[in-house]
This record gives sequence, C-alpha cells and structure tokens, in this order.
Amino acid sequence: MLEHQGSGVKMPPTHRISFSILDILDPNKFTCKNQINYSPETRGTGTRRLSQNEEETLEKVAKNGAETDWNSEDQQRGKEERDEQLGSEVQKGHSDKTAECSILSDKEEPEVSLETDIKDGDDNGELEIRSSKNSPAKMFSKLSVCASLATPVLSRQVHMVVRPASTAASKLKNMEKSLSAEEVFAREEKYGAHNYHPLPVALERGEGVYVWDVEGRRYFDFLSAYSAVNQGHCHPKIIAALNAQATRLTLTSRAFYNDVLGEYEEYITSLFKYNKVLPMNTGVEAGETACKLARKWAYTVKGVPKYKAKIIFANGNFWGRTLAAISSSSDPSSYDGFGPFMPGFEIIPYNDIPALERALQDQNVAAYMVEPIQGEAGVLVPDEGYLTKVRELCTRHNVLFIADEVQTGLARTGRRLAVDHESVRPDIVMLGKALSGGAYPVSAVLCDDEVMLTIKPGEHGSTYGGNPLACRVAIAALEVLEKEKLAENSEKMGKVLRSELTKLPSDIVMAVRGKGLLNAIVIKETKGYDAWKVCLRLRDNGLLAKPTHGDIIRLAPPLVIKEDQVRECAEIIQKTILSF
Repeated sequence: MLEHQGSGVKMPPTHRISFSILDILDPNKFTCKNQINYSPETRGTGTRRLSQNEEETLEKVAKNGAETDWNSEDQQRGKEERDEQLGSEVQKGHSDKTAECSILSDKEEPEVSLETDIKDGDDNGELEIRSSKNSPAKMFSKLSVCASLATPVLSRQVHMVVRPASTAASKLKNMEKSLSAEEVFAREEKYGAHNYHPLPVALERGEGVYVWDVEGRRYFDFLSAYSAVNQGHCHPKIIAALNAQATRLTLTSRAFYNDVLGEYEEYITSLFKYNKVLPMNTGVEAGETACKLARKWAYTVKGVPKYKAKIIFANGNFWGRTLAAISSSSDPSSYDGFGPFMPGFEIIPYNDIPALERALQDQNVAAYMVEPIQGEAGVLVPDEGYLTKVRELCTRHNVLFIADEVQTGLARTGRRLAVDHESVRPDIVMLGKALSGGAYPVSAVLCDDEVMLTIKPGEHGSTYGGNPLACRVAIAALEVLEKEKLAENSEKMGKVLRSELTKLPSDIVMAVRGKGLLNAIVIKETKGYDAWKVCLRLRDNGLLAKPTHGDIIRLAPPLVIKEDQVRECAEIIQKTILSF
C-alpha cells in the first residue's frame, strides 16, 4: 500500500487518477476512477491541496502559455523528497518508473490531460502518465509538458515545467552541441585504428559538388570519395531509392530470392552488354571475384594444370588491401610486413606492350588484370592504342582481359567505361564505388557465360552481395549517370579544367594529366612546399583534394559540376599555387 506523504492515509493497491491541468485549477473536479470516490472533503483529509502560489502559477500557464518554473527552493525540496523515496524503493529490489518528458511538435495538438496509474503489488507504486486527446485543455497548443511524478500525484507537491514547444526545442538543440574539428580529430585518434592519414578537415554534410565541415565552412570536393560520388553528394534520386527500399526489405541473403536482384541484373547486363553479373559489395571484393573466375576458367576451360594458373598485373596497380590485392602490389606501403603472399601473381611494367607479350608466352597465364588509367598511382594515362593492343594479345594467347574499372568506370573519364575510349571489350569488367553514388557499398563483376558459369553454387558468394537495398540503389545510381548524361559532362568539363590547369607555373606544377574528370597535377617538391602543404592551403581556400604518392594531387570533382564552378575552382587552385 502507498502512504500519502504527510497524511498517514493509505491508498488501495490499484487506483487510476485522471485529471488535467484544468482539473488542478478546479479542486472540485478531482475524481478517482475506481473503488473510492475522492470528494473535496475526502481530499481535505487524504491529500494536500495545491498552494495558492501553485494555483496562481498554473493559472498563468493556462492563460498565456508563458514559460513557468516552480521556485528553486520548492523544486529542490521536491527533488530531495522524490530521490529519497525512489532510493528506498530501489533498495527493496523494485523498479521505478518516472514520467517521460515529451516535446510537442508545431503540428501536434497538445495533450495536457494526464492519466495516472498507481499500481501496488507489495507496497511499491509505479506511476505511468498517459495523454488524453479528449482533454478540453486545447488552449495549451504547442506547449511541452514535463511532469516528473514518482508517487501519487496528490500525495506530494507537483513539480512541472511548461514551455512553448519552439523554446523547448531550441534549448534541446543547444544542448546537442556540435563537436569542434579538433574534438573530431582527437576522438578518432583515441578510439580508431591509425591506418589512415586524413587531411585535417571534419565534414558533416554534402550536397552536389559541395561539402560542409562541422563549423559550417563550405568546400568544393575535388576527391569525390575516390570517385565514389560521381553523381554528386546525396543525389536526391539515389537517396529516395535507398529510403524507399529501406522501409520495405533490406537483406535476405542469397539463401532466398528477392524481387529486386533480378531487375538489377537485367538492367546492368543490358546496359554494359554482358551475359551475367555477379554482385558483391566492395571494389576489392570485385577484384577477388575476378581472380577466382579467371583461375576457375583456366582450369575448367583453358586446361591449365590444377593450381598452376597465373594472373599478370601491371606495376603500380591498386585494387585494395586484402592479402590477394597486396600480393599483386608493387607498393611497399601496401605489402611490407604482411607476407607470405599469394602465389601465382606476376607483375610487369604498366603501358609496356612488349613486356605483356613476353609474359603471355607462358601457357599457364589465365588473365591480365589492368586499370585503363591507373588512379592511385597518380592518374597515369597509357599511350593511345595501349588497350587495343592488350585486347589483341589476350585474344591471341587465350588469356582473359580483366579491366579494373572500379575507379575509372561509370562516366569518370568521359565515357561509360574508360575502355570505351578505344572501343575495346574486356572479358571481365570490375565495377564499384560510383555504382551506388556513394550511398551504399555496391560492386559488381560482369562477364559472359563461358567465364561466369564456371563457378557453381556454394563456390563463391557474399551475405550482402545482391541484397535488395544495394540493388535498388545501384539501379538509381546508373539511371542518374545515363539520364543526366554525366559521361558527356565529364568529358566537356575535364577539357575545361585541364585547359586552366596548364596555365599554372611550370616551376611548381611539373605536369597536368588525365581524362574526363579524373585528373592530376604533379608538384615539384622543395623545402618550402610539397603536395601535402598545397592541399592544406587549398583547404584553407575552400577546395578539398588529397595527395597520392607524395608529389601528385588528384583532382576529381563530382561529375555534376558546372562550367562556372570548374572555372571558380581553377582560380582557387591558381591562387593557391601562386601563394607559395
């Protein structure tokens, strides 16, 4: 049983007391909806009446909705009484339930009437507060009512804060203080692995070609998440597709069919003109998949002795950081300290047809994997005709031509695929990054039946690969590329950008290269500046870019960029270079 504070009167185990703030103002309206009717006379002996000050305060609230707090002494005293009672109850092993504060939105009708349940199992009371839509207290529109009641409402002093919703919301927003850039850096440094060296800028929002940091500064994004946001940050069509599918079905695994995967497979194979697609999640998974397909094809179709298959890679390649990827790498920062390495991988010079022809003399070679333009190596563009000759040699020696289009594909270089510049058709195409427009990890491997069907059920797969959310996002991302003609825009804007970049002083910028909107400048390093310092100053001037391999700055904005924006960015780059 619950004992009313200061009265000595005990209440039955279960009572429901229903009242509104208007009821509080009129003591004759208090009723108990259960076995006992608490008349004003009964309340005179069983409960404490509201003080005159309390009634006057509530009258003010009802009249004008002004922000009202009980005086600090009453508030502190009530808190001490509540804490003391709750503490004793918790010590007995019972749970307590305190009222929750709710903030009404501007569109919600206020629900001020409070309905209180007092439940008593063994001398323990739990209080629940519910709202009543039928309350006549409509005058409290757009108010926030916070009532902390842990004992029967009428057994102690009421402590309540009533504020306009807009005021309460603004105060809550102020409480959610954004971290400063330095705090963001420090938190990552403390809790995260130290496997990246980011440019010191803390971003919180992106739209189109722009990103904003936590302090509200706006920047042009000239990295595009390594070409993952070709369609621009948070493209509305892609985000809408993601949101719509996320509320319907996100993941089934490949243990069951889903109604989106087949639609995606039909769309992407029709677009790129291959028989089949194998969906994965990340670019490096696409690379691993391509290698497995090549080896399986070599054993089952070409007739290479079991486990003797070789795959050739180009010096300077980059396709990820798994053990297989680093086994094919020529960059010590990728492979040093992680051996032993994957057998059957060989490296030859990039853009060197005689070297490739020599390597393909080995009958055990299954495939040659190559980037049409090497991105991580510094946007290295091969000689005109290189890809055509690669295709010819691979065909002649019955070797699969694998094009790593994870970074160069999907309109980045001014064509749907970078190999389209020479109108060649690889045997296997790897896609990733912009396949989702930066909204979700999606990758894919495209090839024809002769290669794809060498892998049987259970021999390769991924829990998330081909999930309906990824498929819906990928369809939207590809549609944006096609309908907004981003390949054409990339081609045109790339020419404008390179034209402006060639005007930079040659004693600082040693080279400008690229295709479409995948470009780079080579910085001459001195004691006064290097590529890192140039990028820091570019940041200060409102443009974000990142060095690669020390002296190279990659310049790859979203493909939705307009000509006036390209020229503005060229001015920022020129201003920055001339400041050294």
